[in-house]
Amino acid sequence: MAPLRDAAFSTCACVRCNGPCINEAVASLHVARCVAGCGAFATMPAMRGFVLEPVTNVSDLAATLQRWGTRPKPRANPGYAKCPQCATLMNRTQFARGAKIIIDLCLLHGVWFDQGELTAMIEFVRKGGLVAAKQRIQASENRVKASTRGAISLGGDSDSAEVWSLFEAMVRNPKPQS
Repeated sequence: MAPLRDAAFSTCACVRCNGPCINEAVASLHVARCVAGCGAFATMPAMRGFVLEPVTNVSDLAATLQRWGTRPKPRANPGYAKCPQCATLMNRTQFARGAKIIIDLCLLHGVWFDQGELTAMIEFVRKGGLVAAKQRIQASENRVKASTRGAISLGGDSDSAEVWSLFEAMVRNPKPQS
C-alpha cells in the first residue's frame, strides 16, 4: 500500500481503546484501522474520493470483505468519540439514506467507523446503495423544486431539501470547504 500523505493520519490512535492503528487500503479508500479491531478512521479527502468516484472494481471490495471475515456484531451504544486528529467530539450521523449505518464524523478531518460499520459501508456500496441514494437525493430535489413553483414549502418533512447524511452532503457540495 502506498504511504498516506497525512503524517497525523498515519500515527492516529484508536478513538475507542487509544491503541495503535495501522494503515490499510480498502479498495480505493485508505484507512487507519485499530489493531484491536475497534474500528477504522478515514480522512475526509479519502472519503470524498471514495464516495464521489464510482467504484469500478467490485472484486476489490469483495476481496476486502473476505479478508476482513464476517461482519462482527457492533457495540450496542458506542457513545460519542473524539476525533483522533483534533480531539473534538465527533457528530454521529447516518452514512447515506437507506444504509442504516451511523458513523462518527469530524467535518474537518474524517470519519470513524466503529467495528462492523466499514464492512457494512462496503457491502452497501457493493450492492449499489450509493447509486440508489443519489437517485433518492435527485428525486427529493425534483419534488422540492416542483412544490415550490406555486407554493411556499414549510419544510420539515422527508421530502424537504435538508441534508440527511454524509453522502448527501458530499453529493450536494462536491467541492471541499476551504
